[in-house]
Amino acid sequence: MKKIIAFILAAACVLSLVACSSETDNQQTTKAAENGETVSTTAQPVSDSNIKKLASQITDIPEVDELNLSEPAAIDIKNKSVMQEYFGSSLEGKVDCAVVVEPQIGTVPFSLYVLQASSGQNRETLTKEIFDGTDSKRWHFFSAEKILASYCEDVIIVVMASADMADSVYNAFAAATEQKASEPLTKAGSPVEK
Repeated sequence: MKKIIAFILAAACVLSLVACSSETDNQQTTKAAENGETVSTTAQPVSDSNIKKLASQITDIPEVDELNLSEPAAIDIKNKSVMQEYFGSSLEGKVDCAVVVEPQIGTVPFSLYVLQASSGQNRETLTKEIFDGTDSKRWHFFSAEKILASYCEDVIIVVMASADMADSVYNAFAAATEQKASEPLTKAGSPVEK
């Protein structure tokens, strides 16, 4: 029964990510394809609540059960210092909404960021920019073992966690997007200096 409900929620999230394309979007896609680029062309933005649902769905896996995760919380994308802290850049005009999921308490390094790229953004380039700016030592006293970033349509995820947890969250994202998620960018976290 739980699997059926999870599948229905996954299907609903995927369907909510699909939007109609306009003629302008098709022209933009054609131009990008001619230049060898991948451009985001979703006509209608994914809402903050849909991003939160997707974040909840991809963290509803046994590997993160013991972390006592918070509900997905909106990140104030207009606050440059907050964005700088999370992503190493303000990402001004590049992101329409973003949420974070982290443990409510504890010393296990885990963060999941789910962002929606603004229309017209090159998803691959934006994912790389966010990935490069994410600091595995943001918790000061401990560091994530692995940072992983991926995208599907206009949705970008970044996971900082142990290698196994990061891979499990990516696999849940890939399943939620019907295996349409990009190959993940990955790097080892930096050890905390003592």
